[in-house]
Amino acid sequence: MTARHSGSIVNTSSMLGLAGMADNAAYTAAKHGVHGLTRSAALELAPYGVRVNAVAPGVTRTGMTSGVSDDLLADVPL
Repeated sequence: MTARHSGSIVNTSSMLGLAGMADNAAYTAAKHGVHGLTRSAALELAPYGVRVNAVAPGVTRTGMTSGVSDDLLADVPL
């Protein structure tokens, strides 16, 4: 990508990469790391025309979130 001066990197993060949540310290730390990596890589690769972004989805009803309170999911439109 740097040789071509073109490209895009998209990292997958989470809303917990922007805020903390009780009982999720390891996951939250990992997602904060993704955000830091994304920001650093974006600055390093910008001169080469390579874009670096992260998507940070909110709560989605999946098997992993089966124990999540319905109150937390109530604010999610879909």
